[in-house]
Amino acid sequence: MPELPEVETIRRGLTATVLDRRVERIGVLWQASLHRRIDQGLAGRHLIEIRRRGKLLIGDLSDGGTCSSI
Repeated sequence: MPELPEVETIRRGLTATVLDRRVERIGVLWQASLHRRIDQGLAGRHLIEIRRRGKLLIGDLSDGGTCSSI
């Protein structure tokens, strides 16, 4: 489990590189690390914000939806 400063560093890096870009595909290397499948249904959507709640990353999507555990 990453420490809180590492999670914030990842959030900032993702914010700088993926905001306002369309999701084409997501590759999950270790499915057991996720609580649910986040790779389904994201293709074609845009991330408009990435925020952090504790050690959890939350992505807000262009259609009003959210995805967690980014």
